[in-house]
Amino acid sequence: MPIRILFVDDEPDLRLLVRQRFREQIEEGRYEFLFANDGVEAIETLEQLSRTDAPLADDDALISGTGEEIFERSIMNPDLPGIVLTDLNMPRMGGIELAGMIRSLYPAIVVVVISAYDDFDNIRKAMNNSASDFVVKPVDFNELELTIEKSYARHLETIEYNRKIFEGSEKLKRTLGKTLEAISMIGEIRDPYTAGHQKRVASLTRALSRKLGLSQDRTEGVFVAATLHDIGKIYVPAEILAKPGLLTPVEYNLIKEHARLGYEILKSIEFPWPVAEIVYQHHEHLDGSGYPRGLKCEEILLEARILCVADFVEAISSHRPYRVALGSKVAIADIHSESGKFFDPAIVDACVNLFESGEFSFGGED
Repeated sequence: MPIRILFVDDEPDLRLLVRQRFREQIEEGRYEFLFANDGVEAIETLEQLSRTDAPLADDDALISGTGEEIFERSIMNPDLPGIVLTDLNMPRMGGIELAGMIRSLYPAIVVVVISAYDDFDNIRKAMNNSASDFVVKPVDFNELELTIEKSYARHLETIEYNRKIFEGSEKLKRTLGKTLEAISMIGEIRDPYTAGHQKRVASLTRALSRKLGLSQDRTEGVFVAATLHDIGKIYVPAEILAKPGLLTPVEYNLIKEHARLGYEILKSIEFPWPVAEIVYQHHEHLDGSGYPRGLKCEEILLEARILCVADFVEAISSHRPYRVALGSKVAIADIHSESGKFFDPAIVDACVNLFESGEFSFGGED
């Protein structure tokens, strides 16, 4: 496979000279050159090369996310150049800004600055801003070829380093996912009538989050919170959870404690999302009639408002000890009637759309 190089310079004569000087290496398949006039065009070229039409994963993994897609697109992508050779002073976007953007977006690409000695201050700035090496103008092409070979070796080392980090991160993520699944099962073992409730709620929260346009990271956070949202019920007596008749006021107050208790269990875990607070708030209502703190409107996290709708819809749709399953049609009608009072109207609309369009269902409940 040839070494792919993106050469960025606003001097057409120099771009032509590079083509001519490395013609033999290009014909032999050792080098492949792409050209850009300035930093803006270079970034556009990289974006086009890294673009993928692959759909987002939509499986039942607890920690989903697009880490693999990002890794494949920005680091392991063979379409991307391994090296960017860039001038510093160019129109629209110069080499210093370009080097910083490449470092942020495409960490495996090695940036080499090409500039004159009298621009040494800018060379130093570029080196401090993620450039790996520099070549002085006028270009000594023998020196440039050595720099290309050295930079490509660094590129391969960076890919290997990132691959090891990624594989370790993915292993840790899978372990975390299995751990959270095990924790979420504790409550369901004590409350067999709602077995699978948290998993179904988590599935709906993920669909709702995507429908509402939340980022993949925030969607993942809601998904984790939904998977654990009833963990506080481990402190509620099993006979109350499985009671076939109406609860007494005292029993209902005990049930209501599960949101606070879930928060107490989860608050010391350093999730990258506010999981404990989402769990704490998932029974709050827009009008302040919810529990345990009577929060209103924007006092309630968006993630908690999403979870509130998903939790209610799943609960109404499914069987409970005190009633038969009512199905998603009844649940959708109920949230629609309470839109703006208990539930966020935008989330209600998204949920109604998901079910009515057939994009989502719990499966077999109607």
